[in-house]
Amino acid sequence: MYPKSSVTRFSRFVEWFLALGLYWLVRRAMFVLLLAGAGCLHSHKAALARVPLVAAGERPLAQRLAGADLVVTATLAKTERDWRYEEPCGMLRHLVYGCADIPKAYQATLRRGNETWPVFYFKLGDLPHPAVGDSAVWLLRQGAV
Repeated sequence: MYPKSSVTRFSRFVEWFLALGLYWLVRRAMFVLLLAGAGCLHSHKAALARVPLVAAGERPLAQRLAGADLVVTATLAKTERDWRYEEPCGMLRHLVYGCADIPKAYQATLRRGNETWPVFYFKLGDLPHPAVGDSAVWLLRQGAV
């Protein structure tokens, strides 16, 4: 019927040219992103090299976090001594060894908002233990006493 217009041939050329330009644009963008990622990786490795890493056996906090059943940010609402779970210190032991090394047992309640958690802990020697009103991140483990 009608002969093919030269405009359609030209539009195909323009489409091909635009596709080629878009292809090069995408390749350049990917190259820039690859360079940026390599720079970030290198700077991360350099930062780690400046910080001395601790050996796996000397990571007590990481081991405690891994062994916790529940990690809670709360305030110590109530604490009281619980004699039932302490080892008795007889007269002979008191005279020979003393009773300072026997851990003291405590019952406590942690509170965050309306939630409460009853906890039980031991205090060793003269080390400080939490007081009522102390806020902390508590690592709770469930176990038999």
